[in-house]
Amino acid sequence: MKVGTDGVLLGAWADLPSSGTVLDVGCGCGLIALMCAQRLSSASCDFRIIGVDVDEGSIQDAGENFAASPWRSCLQAVQADFLSYAATLPAGSVDMVLSNPPYFSEDLLSPHARRNLSRHAESLPFGELLCRVQRLLKAGGTLAMVLPPRAYAQIESLLKETAPNLHLQRLTRVYFKEGKACGRLLAQWRKLSGGASPDGQADFLPAQAEAPCETSLALQDPQGNHTSAYCALVRPFYPWL
Repeated sequence: MKVGTDGVLLGAWADLPSSGTVLDVGCGCGLIALMCAQRLSSASCDFRIIGVDVDEGSIQDAGENFAASPWRSCLQAVQADFLSYAATLPAGSVDMVLSNPPYFSEDLLSPHARRNLSRHAESLPFGELLCRVQRLLKAGGTLAMVLPPRAYAQIESLLKETAPNLHLQRLTRVYFKEGKACGRLLAQWRKLSGGASPDGQADFLPAQAEAPCETSLALQDPQGNHTSAYCALVRPFYPWL
Protein backbone atom coordinates (compact mmCIF):
# COMPACT_ATOMS: atom_id res chain seq x y z
CA MET A 1 0.00 0.00 0.00
CA LYS A 2 1.21 3.52 -0.82
CA VAL A 3 2.25 6.08 1.78
CA GLY A 4 -0.47 8.74 1.68
CA THR A 5 -0.77 12.34 2.83
CA ASP A 6 -3.57 11.47 5.27
CA GLY A 7 -1.38 9.12 7.30
CA VAL A 8 1.56 11.52 7.30
CA LEU A 9 -0.66 14.34 8.57
CA LEU A 10 -2.09 12.24 11.39
CA GLY A 11 1.28 10.84 12.46
CA ALA A 12 2.80 14.32 12.63
CA TRP A 13 -0.21 16.16 14.12
CA ALA A 14 -1.55 13.92 16.91
CA ASP A 15 -0.79 14.78 20.53
CA LEU A 16 0.96 11.66 21.81
CA PRO A 17 0.97 10.38 25.40
CA SER A 18 4.17 10.73 27.40
CA SER A 19 4.32 6.93 27.77
CA GLY A 20 2.21 3.80 27.63
CA THR A 21 0.43 1.79 24.94
CA VAL A 22 -0.61 3.18 21.56
CA LEU A 23 -2.74 1.33 18.99
CA ASP A 24 -2.57 2.12 15.27
CA VAL A 25 -5.85 0.70 13.95
CA GLY A 26 -5.75 -0.25 10.28
CA CYS A 27 -2.00 0.29 10.27
CA GLY A 28 -1.31 -0.67 6.65
CA CYS A 29 2.44 -0.62 6.07
CA GLY A 30 3.03 0.84 9.56
CA LEU A 31 3.59 4.47 8.57
CA ILE A 32 1.71 6.12 11.45
CA ALA A 33 3.16 3.72 14.03
CA LEU A 34 6.67 4.44 12.81
CA MET A 35 6.12 8.21 12.89
CA CYS A 36 4.84 7.96 16.45
CA ALA A 37 7.81 5.82 17.44
CA GLN A 38 10.18 8.41 16.01
CA ARG A 39 8.46 11.21 17.91
CA LEU A 40 8.25 9.31 21.20
CA SER A 41 11.83 8.04 21.05
CA SER A 42 13.15 11.57 20.63
CA ALA A 43 11.38 12.46 23.88
CA SER A 44 12.89 9.44 25.70
CA CYS A 45 9.44 8.00 26.45
CA ASP A 46 8.60 4.53 27.70
CA PHE A 47 6.14 3.33 25.08
CA ARG A 48 4.71 0.38 23.17
CA ILE A 49 3.03 0.79 19.77
CA ILE A 50 0.89 -1.97 18.27
CA GLY A 51 -0.14 -1.83 14.62
CA VAL A 52 -3.31 -3.82 13.89
CA ASP A 53 -4.58 -4.68 10.41
CA VAL A 54 -6.79 -7.44 9.04
CA ASP A 55 -4.86 -7.65 5.75
CA GLU A 56 -2.05 -10.21 5.72
CA GLY A 57 0.04 -8.38 3.13
CA SER A 58 -0.18 -5.11 5.01
CA ILE A 59 0.91 -6.71 8.27
CA GLN A 60 3.81 -8.39 6.50
CA ASP A 61 4.90 -4.99 5.19
CA ALA A 62 4.46 -3.39 8.60
CA GLY A 63 6.41 -6.15 10.33
CA GLU A 64 9.30 -5.78 7.90
CA ASN A 65 9.29 -2.00 8.30
CA PHE A 66 9.20 -2.25 12.09
CA ALA A 67 12.07 -4.75 12.11
CA ALA A 68 14.19 -2.45 9.94
CA SER A 69 13.61 0.59 12.17
CA PRO A 70 15.65 1.79 15.18
CA TRP A 71 12.54 1.32 17.37
CA ARG A 72 11.90 -2.35 16.60
CA SER A 73 11.79 -3.35 20.27
CA CYS A 74 8.84 -1.01 20.90
CA LEU A 75 6.79 -1.90 17.81
CA GLN A 76 4.51 -4.88 17.18
CA ALA A 77 2.46 -5.81 14.10
CA VAL A 78 -0.70 -7.86 14.69
CA GLN A 79 -2.84 -9.36 11.94
CA ALA A 80 -6.38 -9.28 13.26
CA ASP A 81 -9.80 -7.80 12.82
CA PHE A 82 -9.69 -4.88 15.26
CA LEU A 83 -13.15 -5.53 16.65
CA SER A 84 -12.14 -9.07 17.63
CA TYR A 85 -8.67 -8.03 18.79
CA ALA A 86 -10.08 -5.30 21.03
CA ALA A 87 -12.14 -7.90 22.89
CA THR A 88 -8.90 -9.64 23.98
CA LEU A 89 -7.49 -6.53 25.66
CA PRO A 90 -8.42 -5.40 29.18
CA ALA A 91 -10.66 -2.38 29.56
CA GLY A 92 -8.72 0.79 30.27
CA SER A 93 -5.42 -0.68 29.08
CA VAL A 94 -4.63 1.70 26.18
CA ASP A 95 -3.34 5.27 26.33
CA MET A 96 -4.06 6.25 22.73
CA VAL A 97 -5.70 4.96 19.57
CA LEU A 98 -4.83 6.41 16.16
CA SER A 99 -6.60 5.54 12.96
CA ASN A 100 -6.70 6.55 9.31
CA PRO A 101 -9.88 4.50 8.90
CA PRO A 102 -11.82 3.24 5.88
CA TYR A 103 -14.57 5.70 5.09
CA PHE A 104 -15.99 5.21 1.61
CA SER A 105 -19.15 3.50 2.87
CA GLU A 106 -21.40 4.88 0.12
CA ASP A 107 -19.06 4.56 -2.85
CA LEU A 108 -18.71 1.71 -5.32
CA LEU A 109 -16.35 -1.04 -4.32
CA SER A 110 -13.07 -1.43 -6.15
CA PRO A 111 -12.33 -4.73 -7.92
CA HIS A 112 -9.18 -4.95 -5.79
CA ALA A 113 -9.81 -6.69 -2.48
CA ARG A 114 -6.95 -5.02 -0.56
CA ARG A 115 -8.10 -1.56 -1.67
CA ASN A 116 -11.62 -2.36 -0.49
CA LEU A 117 -10.32 -3.32 2.96
CA SER A 118 -8.32 -0.11 3.29
CA ARG A 119 -10.88 2.27 1.82
CA HIS A 120 -14.39 1.08 2.72
CA ALA A 121 -16.08 1.43 6.10
CA GLU A 122 -17.87 -1.92 5.77
CA SER A 123 -14.64 -3.51 7.05
CA LEU A 124 -14.64 -1.37 10.22
CA PRO A 125 -18.00 0.29 11.01
CA PHE A 126 -17.57 3.60 12.79
CA GLY A 127 -20.07 2.87 15.56
CA GLU A 128 -18.38 -0.37 16.54
CA LEU A 129 -14.95 1.23 16.32
CA LEU A 130 -15.97 4.02 18.70
CA CYS A 131 -17.56 1.61 21.17
CA ARG A 132 -14.42 -0.54 21.33
CA VAL A 133 -12.13 2.46 21.61
CA GLN A 134 -14.05 3.96 24.53
CA ARG A 135 -13.76 0.65 26.39
CA LEU A 136 -10.03 0.30 25.75
CA LEU A 137 -8.93 3.83 26.61
CA LYS A 138 -7.80 4.82 30.06
CA ALA A 139 -9.36 7.90 31.64
CA GLY A 140 -7.58 10.74 29.89
CA GLY A 141 -6.68 8.54 26.93
CA THR A 142 -7.26 9.84 23.43
CA LEU A 143 -8.49 8.84 19.98
CA ALA A 144 -6.99 10.65 16.98
CA MET A 145 -8.28 10.25 13.41
CA VAL A 146 -7.97 11.82 9.97
CA LEU A 147 -11.27 11.96 8.07
CA PRO A 148 -13.02 13.61 5.13
CA PRO A 149 -15.74 16.07 6.23
CA ARG A 150 -18.61 13.66 5.54
CA ALA A 151 -17.00 10.84 7.54
CA TYR A 152 -16.21 13.24 10.40
CA ALA A 153 -19.89 14.23 10.49
CA GLN A 154 -20.81 10.53 10.72
CA ILE A 155 -18.43 10.05 13.63
CA GLU A 156 -19.83 13.05 15.48
CA SER A 157 -23.40 11.81 14.97
CA LEU A 158 -22.52 8.44 16.48
CA LEU A 159 -20.53 9.56 19.53
CA LYS A 160 -23.42 10.29 21.88
CA GLU A 161 -24.87 6.82 21.43
CA THR A 162 -21.73 4.68 21.06
CA ALA A 163 -18.99 6.53 22.98
CA PRO A 164 -20.48 9.28 25.18
CA ASN A 165 -17.31 9.65 27.25
CA LEU A 166 -15.24 10.72 24.24
CA HIS A 167 -15.15 14.49 23.92
CA LEU A 168 -13.54 16.51 21.16
CA GLN A 169 -10.25 18.01 22.30
CA ARG A 170 -8.60 19.24 19.07
CA LEU A 171 -9.84 19.81 15.53
CA THR A 172 -7.82 20.98 12.53
CA ARG A 173 -9.46 21.66 9.17
CA VAL A 174 -7.09 20.72 6.38
CA TYR A 175 -7.15 22.49 3.01
CA PHE A 176 -5.16 20.86 0.24
CA LYS A 177 -4.78 24.32 -1.33
CA GLU A 178 -5.56 27.77 0.04
CA GLY A 179 -8.93 28.98 -1.18
CA LYS A 180 -10.31 25.48 -1.74
CA ALA A 181 -12.91 23.64 0.33
CA CYS A 182 -11.87 21.70 3.43
CA GLY A 183 -10.61 18.30 2.32
CA ARG A 184 -9.81 16.55 5.60
CA LEU A 185 -10.28 16.97 9.33
CA LEU A 186 -7.74 15.99 11.95
CA ALA A 187 -9.65 15.26 15.15
CA GLN A 188 -8.61 14.13 18.60
CA TRP A 189 -11.06 13.10 21.32
CA ARG A 190 -10.30 12.61 25.01
CA LYS A 191 -11.97 10.10 27.30
CA LEU A 192 -13.47 11.87 30.28
CA SER A 193 -14.88 10.45 33.50
CA GLY A 194 -17.66 7.94 33.35
CA GLY A 195 -17.74 6.14 36.69
CA ALA A 196 -15.16 3.81 38.18
CA SER A 197 -11.98 2.96 36.35
CA PRO A 198 -11.01 -0.69 35.66
CA ASP A 199 -8.97 -0.85 38.87
CA GLY A 200 -12.01 0.18 40.90
CA GLN A 201 -10.80 3.72 41.57
CA ALA A 202 -12.90 6.73 40.64
CA ASP A 203 -11.83 8.49 37.45
CA PHE A 204 -9.95 11.66 38.31
CA LEU A 205 -10.96 13.62 35.22
CA PRO A 206 -13.75 16.22 35.23
CA ALA A 207 -17.08 15.18 33.78
CA GLN A 208 -17.37 18.42 31.80
CA ALA A 209 -15.27 18.81 28.66
CA GLU A 210 -13.45 22.01 27.81
CA ALA A 211 -14.11 23.68 24.48
CA PRO A 212 -11.97 22.07 21.75
CA CYS A 213 -9.01 23.83 20.20
CA GLU A 214 -9.90 24.48 16.55
CA THR A 215 -7.34 25.46 13.92
CA SER A 216 -6.82 25.23 10.16
CA LEU A 217 -3.94 24.07 7.98
CA ALA A 218 -3.36 24.68 4.27
CA LEU A 219 -0.93 22.33 2.54
CA GLN A 220 -0.31 24.49 -0.54
CA ASP A 221 -0.59 28.17 -1.38
CA PRO A 222 -2.55 29.28 -4.49
CA GLN A 223 0.61 28.81 -6.59
CA GLY A 224 0.95 25.17 -5.54
CA ASN A 225 3.91 25.64 -3.18
CA HIS A 226 4.02 23.95 0.20
CA THR A 227 2.99 26.35 2.96
CA SER A 228 5.35 27.12 5.83
CA ALA A 229 2.88 25.64 8.33
CA TYR A 230 2.73 22.33 6.47
CA CYS A 231 6.52 22.21 6.14
CA ALA A 232 6.97 22.88 9.85
CA LEU A 233 4.57 20.04 10.71
CA VAL A 234 6.10 17.32 8.51
CA ARG A 235 9.74 18.40 8.21
CA PRO A 236 10.96 15.83 10.80
CA PHE A 237 9.76 13.13 8.41
CA TYR A 238 10.62 14.77 5.06
CA PRO A 239 14.26 15.94 5.28
CA TRP A 240 14.07 17.47 1.80
CA LEU A 241 11.51 20.11 2.88
